[in-house]
Amino acid sequence: MAAARRRLTGYGDRVRLATGSVTDLRAVVQAEDASYDAVFDFAIIHHVEDWRAAIGEVARVLRPGGRFYFDEVTATALGRRSYRRLFDHPEQDRFVAGEFLAELARQGLQVGERWRTRIGGDYLLGVAERGA
Repeated sequence: MAAARRRLTGYGDRVRLATGSVTDLRAVVQAEDASYDAVFDFAIIHHVEDWRAAIGEVARVLRPGGRFYFDEVTATALGRRSYRRLFDHPEQDRFVAGEFLAELARQGLQVGERWRTRIGGDYLLGVAERGA
């Protein structure tokens, strides 16, 4: 966190850093409805047991037109023996790319063609936008 703070100092109060639960951003940063222009997910949501609630919280805090940038590890990768041996991840209710994209749409986040998978579906990258 200290390194991130140093790197972002020049942005002043336009950038806020916080740690906490992605399923309850009100408790972490007092995030009100429609209060953020962007949310970034650097391979975190697959660690959250209730990943649908995490996406719902992202949708809640985004302003209309706000963007959700995601880079995720899918159940395809998490099911590989190498992943299971090297990393500790929740094992229940993991998502493949289509399930993650469907949940984004269900929560009002539009992806369209702004996504792709890598390495045989192991990784999902994209941008979703909150509708008006």
